[in-house]
Amino acid sequence: MFKYGSFKLFILKFSLGITISIFSIFLFISLISYSSDDPGFSQYADNTYSDNISNYLGYVGAYTSSLMMVLFGHSSYFISIFLLINGSKFFLGIKNRLVLLKFFLLFVSIAFLNTVFYDLNNNWYEVGLVTTVFNQVVDTFFL
Repeated sequence: MFKYGSFKLFILKFSLGITISIFSIFLFISLISYSSDDPGFSQYADNTYSDNISNYLGYVGAYTSSLMMVLFGHSSYFISIFLLINGSKFFLGIKNRLVLLKFFLLFVSIAFLNTVFYDLNNNWYEVGLVTTVFNQVVDTFFL
């Protein structure tokens, strides 16, 4: 623990960890307060700063949560949790290896999880656009 290396690496890892952690907390709060009635990626609002936004983080949070829900569905919570864990590791100086591989494997596991829920046709779990397109391509070529 607390193995940053040189002072330059300390500044780099500390600032990168703080930035990733703050972004992940922002993403998690915006996802928790997501409402399909808010303006966002799939919905247009005439007044951009209206009082009808129910997201805790306002207009930016509504757009961020809408984009994540449209692309990845409810599995976007895993992305924010993964970013928080790895940002905390950078911030605390804990050795963190193969982060890009883990990030890639996170997206692969999200795709598999969403594929299972897509095939089950659950109405309570939103799978997202990425998984829907992937499953339609697979269905076209293999079925």
